[in-house]
Amino acid sequence: MNWRRALTVLASAAACALATGTTMAGPASAAAGAAATSAVPAMAAMAAVRPAVSAPPAGHLGDAQPVPGLQALNVGGGAAVTDMRCPSPGFCTAAGFYLDGNGHHQAFVVSETDFTWGKATPVPGLAALGNGGPTDITALSCATAGNCTLGGWFVDTSGNLQPFVAEQANGAFGNALAFFTIDDQFTQFVARVSALSCAAPGNCTAALILPSFPSGGAPVPEAFLITETNEHWGPLRAVPGVPGPGVNLPSGIGSVSCWKPGDCMAVGGYTAAGGNDQPFVAIQEGGSWSGILTIPGIDGPSVTDFNPAADAQGTQVSCWAFTSCTVSGIYGDHHGDQEVFVADWVNGVWAAQTIPSSDELNKGGDAQVIGLGCGPTGNCAVAGQFLTAPASDPSAQTHAFVDSRAAGDWSNAQEILGISNLPDSSAVAAACPFSGSCVAGGHYTDAGGHQQAYVSFENVTVGTKDFGSFDGAEQVAGNLNAGGSAGVDDVSCSFAGECAVGGFYTDAAGNQQGFVIDQSAATATSVSASASNVTAGNEQQVRITAKVTAFAGGTPTGTVTVLVSGTLDKTVCTITLSGAKGTCTLPAGSLPPGSYTFTGNYNGDQVYNGSTSASGGGGVTVHVLRAKSATATTLALSPVTVTFGREQAAHLTVRVTGQPGDVPSGKVTIKAGSTIVAVITLHHGKGVKTLTARQLRPGVYHLTARYGGDLGNKVSASRSKVLTVKR
Repeated sequence: MNWRRALTVLASAAACALATGTTMAGPASAAAGAAATSAVPAMAAMAAVRPAVSAPPAGHLGDAQPVPGLQALNVGGGAAVTDMRCPSPGFCTAAGFYLDGNGHHQAFVVSETDFTWGKATPVPGLAALGNGGPTDITALSCATAGNCTLGGWFVDTSGNLQPFVAEQANGAFGNALAFFTIDDQFTQFVARVSALSCAAPGNCTAALILPSFPSGGAPVPEAFLITETNEHWGPLRAVPGVPGPGVNLPSGIGSVSCWKPGDCMAVGGYTAAGGNDQPFVAIQEGGSWSGILTIPGIDGPSVTDFNPAADAQGTQVSCWAFTSCTVSGIYGDHHGDQEVFVADWVNGVWAAQTIPSSDELNKGGDAQVIGLGCGPTGNCAVAGQFLTAPASDPSAQTHAFVDSRAAGDWSNAQEILGISNLPDSSAVAAACPFSGSCVAGGHYTDAGGHQQAYVSFENVTVGTKDFGSFDGAEQVAGNLNAGGSAGVDDVSCSFAGECAVGGFYTDAAGNQQGFVIDQSAATATSVSASASNVTAGNEQQVRITAKVTAFAGGTPTGTVTVLVSGTLDKTVCTITLSGAKGTCTLPAGSLPPGSYTFTGNYNGDQVYNGSTSASGGGGVTVHVLRAKSATATTLALSPVTVTFGREQAAHLTVRVTGQPGDVPSGKVTIKAGSTIVAVITLHHGKGVKTLTARQLRPGVYHLTARYGGDLGNKVSASRSKVLTVKR
């Protein structure tokens, strides 16, 4: 059967269905594991003051937390976060799988907004496409926060795999859309979205693997590409094969990365004339794809370290600038060992090489690159594994390695050590947002034979810029992994020190669950005052308290500079933090009378970014009052004699005077002994009140008026006045 007749292309339906959504993935995003990067939007809580160090703050790695809502979906007890993309600090999207009540593999998504993870949900509409059959996510890309695109496969009611995409707009995913309907008389497990990259919302490129049907044969995989422009998916394009007798068409594209809309690189594999696998790249410029191109040095004699007759495979690509990408993969050397390579394509020029020193680590002759991530300035990291001894040796173990590229040069590959020397370990994910700030993650086997999850951070020696050296592995998810099997599956970083990690752990009931972890240098600073009013000259009575909160946890150190604005702008004190908070006392006599707003600027440290309280809604206001002035209160009665039952004829008039030009405000209380006769609120320093009928029994009353004072005036009282109430 000719597959072109077997495909019913839903091009117009796709265009309509996707027109209302947007898609995305950063220019440095590689669909099979490289982290997406993009410019960070202005965020109030992220404002601030960077510490004066030679590298960005490292950021604090928080505790692993179960994906909210995932355990309720995961009835079958098998879940994991497999893909993570963070376009901005605190704004990430994660995807993965769980097992439903029927034991079917199902896909879920979950998003983080301002460092708060939402609730995991099944991909909308995906279950309806396959009538509840198995599904999976194979690619995720995000161009901006809240706008992502994911792709994968579902099993239709006939038992065939079908490719799908789902797009997120403003934080909400729309229904999954089947790219094609494959009419196949054979049950096949080929069709899927294999890679995806979105350089801008609504502008993505996807790689698909679809079945090709040789005459009289079973379906075989063949690679195709499709591009979305301004939210409309274009026609499907088959990738042309390498010219030459006996060369098979490309069988798959494993990774795609776009540096701008319509400009991308895809990496895949084909079978050469001799029957060996070889890697290829396809380059899209201005929306048009080239035929597939070989990588110089990988498949030819120009680089003597590579055996042109041996198998090779490209596994990852990450593009980080205009016509600048990095490809990683594996090849067979002259001894028949499997080694690892990187190939940098900078301004259209290739430079391929064995990953430095990887062959020295790879004594067992079986190395592979699993993760690749590049930042916007060409800093990259690769992560993978190697074999310590020949496979025939019972002591042979896989060990994790990592390597990074800075200023155009790859450092020497290093084994990740640190926890029991990581026996039977692997590094499966890498991200590198800034030179010296790369991150790798994976799993290792502990001394008790349990699989654990870890991350490893590139270590920059301040002052010497010693890039390329990674710290020992740091165990993660140990707080959750009661069942003894955990691992990191993906890492994504938007900036140095701003990352998220996803993976799996086993709970106490033996069920596999998904986890997420935030690493962040972001902080929020708040200030408060012990009093809102103080008399000038007594400012020392006011204590300013500053508190610094870290978004990913931990305890910021360093200092907070307290600034005052009002009739003057200056620094009033500096607080040294203890337990992320501290106080200072205002200097006596430091502020003339007036109203002042105090803000705190946290100056950051080697782990945390600075922040200012002004970005979180402002500071705290303190009123500095002049010393209170003396006042005089007078009381007048008219008339001084009234008849019982007609006391309302009496008018009680009060007047309070202060310093020249000052008009006291507040209240005056008039009493007869301990009995309150009237309370008068002053207006322009005076007030009048009449008694009510039968308020006072017949008799003689000695009335006094007492002024209670205000912010600038002291208390005072009048002389006694006599009021007679007769029958």
